[in-house]
Amino acid sequence: MKLTPALLAASLALNAALLGLVVYSRVKSPPAHARPSTGQPVDALDATPASAGNTASTPSPAALAATLSSGDHAALRDQLRALGLSETMVRNIVQAMIWQPYRERELQINAAKLVDAQPYWRGLRRTGRRAYTREEREELRHLASDIRQKVEEVLGTSAIDGISPQARRYSFLSADAAARIADIDRDYGEMLQEISQEAERFRVPSDAEKQRFLSQERLKDIEAALTPDEYREFELRHSPAAQALRNRLTQIEVTEAEYRALFEIQKTLFDNAPVSSPANAPTDERRALQEKILALHDDIRTTLGDERYAQFMRASNSEYRQLQAAADRFALPTETINRVYGYRHDIASASQRIATDETLSLDQKKDALSSLAVETRQKISADLGDEIAEAYLARNMRWLESVKNGQVLTLRPDGNNVAMKPLPRRAPPPPATP
Repeated sequence: MKLTPALLAASLALNAALLGLVVYSRVKSPPAHARPSTGQPVDALDATPASAGNTASTPSPAALAATLSSGDHAALRDQLRALGLSETMVRNIVQAMIWQPYRERELQINAAKLVDAQPYWRGLRRTGRRAYTREEREELRHLASDIRQKVEEVLGTSAIDGISPQARRYSFLSADAAARIADIDRDYGEMLQEISQEAERFRVPSDAEKQRFLSQERLKDIEAALTPDEYREFELRHSPAAQALRNRLTQIEVTEAEYRALFEIQKTLFDNAPVSSPANAPTDERRALQEKILALHDDIRTTLGDERYAQFMRASNSEYRQLQAAADRFALPTETINRVYGYRHDIASASQRIATDETLSLDQKKDALSSLAVETRQKISADLGDEIAEAYLARNMRWLESVKNGQVLTLRPDGNNVAMKPLPRRAPPPPATP
């Protein structure tokens, strides 16, 4: 389940709203000593029906409290609207009240799982939401389904507030469409989390396949719930291709028109990506796929230009993203991380020169490659500082150790991926002529 953060926010909104209602009612109504003496209780004055010209009376705090206790959510909705609250606030408060039984049941389940409930000398049990049993998850799922139906009955299909993560995430859609997608996300989120919980301690290959299948089915359901134009806008923002593309554009300025053009290319790359490794595919198929990918990269270069294309390609490399993360944390200049990343090109060129130098013996070539790797590590330490460099090299540029052990670095055509090759051995000298 993924409802607790949203419900907590709604609960806080409810508390703030109720406090505001009390203040609002006191400001709106004159103090008791200033009212005409009628012999009626103060609450009765507050609850007096409005004049004939008004469609609804303004409820008093006592009347509002009585409605809250009664559980009449439709009446609560009407009273909040009569107070002049915004529709967003009305929805937040009413939804928080409707979801109250779910929160209470969650608390009951979790209270029974506290570590303090067992002797301290016994092994710790997993606690909290991730320890739900299958039966508990099923119970909460059915309860959530009933509550969502109640929300729809009281607030309509567009019962999604203006400040929730779903509202912000799907703000480009109509309220009704956003609510439909939020329900789909919730349902699939629950199913995906159930798989994750079951696989947490012992994972089998079919777990990943189940998760992949559910992710695909979610997109199919979303496509069915939206018009073609709406789904197109959804894809531009929340499809796997869009997420991959935006990850590579974090350091690049692009216009919306450029982004849309790049998305078309990125989506084509995704659509043509093999499900599994193409190593066993026929040679002609592999060659045709590689040519198509290179042609698409040419389209990206044309869209961005050479300089931004180089930035785009760097952003797809995990080593460069790690350098960016270090730069963000330690305020390293961009030119520093670009220089460190550029060492791969320097090493590739230098190692290939060493490999083809006929004046060196095999042992001399190995020594030269080892020195090249050591010198590069020293440069990285000088650029990043010893601590950052040590942390970075522990997880990245592991191919540097292969260079140190006498292998030659080769860059792939995209400039990011690397391949290691052993030093070529010299051919034996021809046999002497008798």
